[in-house]
Amino acid sequence: MSSNKLGDYIKNIRGDMSLRDFAKLCGISHTHIDSIEKGVDPRTNKTVRPTVETLNKISLGTGISIKKLVDLSMDIVSDEIPLIQSKEAKCKDLIEFLKQPEVLFDGILLSEEDKAKVKASLEIVFWDAKQKKKREKS
Repeated sequence: MSSNKLGDYIKNIRGDMSLRDFAKLCGISHTHIDSIEKGVDPRTNKTVRPTVETLNKISLGTGISIKKLVDLSMDIVSDEIPLIQSKEAKCKDLIEFLKQPEVLFDGILLSEEDKAKVKASLEIVFWDAKQKKKREKS
């Protein structure tokens, strides 16, 4: 039997608040909140897997970090995942990182346009470092 850490957590933080009030707070339908809490969609009897957008709405509505909600939805605990798994993981290029399909900033999913703006900002910020390297080489 699989656990439903996210559903249990949401039910716990919702407490005595009605499904409808909690759903209104998060900007999600009460039936969807109910399905997340149960872990199963009663119409299809399939496991509910909330999207990043849904988790973001819950995060914004409740103040719970999106990282915590994502961890719970994946049935993991943050401590189970090492932040740095190897020397190579330390050396990720920021531009390469922005090429990932789902990049979040402060709990908000970045669009391709947002990623381009971040890249342009990084280029401006690191322009001095690039110039310094050029001077050191000559």
